[in-house]
Amino acid sequence: MTTLAAHRRVVRFDHRGHGRSPIPPGPYAIEQLGRDVLGREHELAMHVRAALRNGLTPGEISEVLLHTAVYAGVPAVNAGYAIAQRALEEDGVPPAAPTDG
Repeated sequence: MTTLAAHRRVVRFDHRGHGRSPIPPGPYAIEQLGRDVLGREHELAMHVRAALRNGLTPGEISEVLLHTAVYAGVPAVNAGYAIAQRALEEDGVPPAAPTDG
């Protein structure tokens, strides 16, 4: 992270037990870490914009959201897609082009 931060502005979520968050007794499952971010949708647009500034494409952002469906659930990810799309539109960025997989 230090190397990346030397060249880019880094914005990241501070999961439990990482960074400056308290360290509750573990072990943790990835599902628990995924649930930690539910209810923080108001921050998603900021993260989408930061991802764009750091070189991610709309397609890559879309892929990240798709992968979170397993942990956060499809309804949460659908809401995330809508928030991300609004952030892209507000910044004048064209939506992700469909891919062949």
